[in-house]
Amino acid sequence: MADIIGLIQNVEDDSYDGKAFKKVTINGIVYRVKQGKEGALMAKWGLLVMGTAVKLTMKDFMKEGKAYPFVHDIETVAGALPPATSSVVAPPQPPPRPEINGQALGMMTKEIGDMIRADKLEIVFGAVNAALIAKWYRGQVSFVTGLPVEGVSQ
Repeated sequence: MADIIGLIQNVEDDSYDGKAFKKVTINGIVYRVKQGKEGALMAKWGLLVMGTAVKLTMKDFMKEGKAYPFVHDIETVAGALPPATSSVVAPPQPPPRPEINGQALGMMTKEIGDMIRADKLEIVFGAVNAALIAKWYRGQVSFVTGLPVEGVSQ
């Protein structure tokens, strides 16, 4: 059986049929560390501290032809650990931007330009919104033409 190497994420005390054992979580997987032969593992329970890098040596217990993995030995690990793969959590992603209908955007830009030239923008949208819409329109013109427009940064 393979060795398990990683950082201890959680340690819990538990018991079964009056025998105490430790439930150790490494890379999101829970391992049961029992007392061991003549208490050999129980003597090493002090190594099981959250945040500690450990190596669990695993072996198989065979019963009626079926293998049952168990922790055979515990060692602390010094130095760099291999990167954990199963416990990596991706940061939340912002929702995708809605697709913009190019034809509708062009028509809206033309209508806003017509309203600005006819001096109707403030009448239709109010003073505050008209100023914001006019700034947006100047940004569109600057973006499309590549020419600098006063009050708009590219």
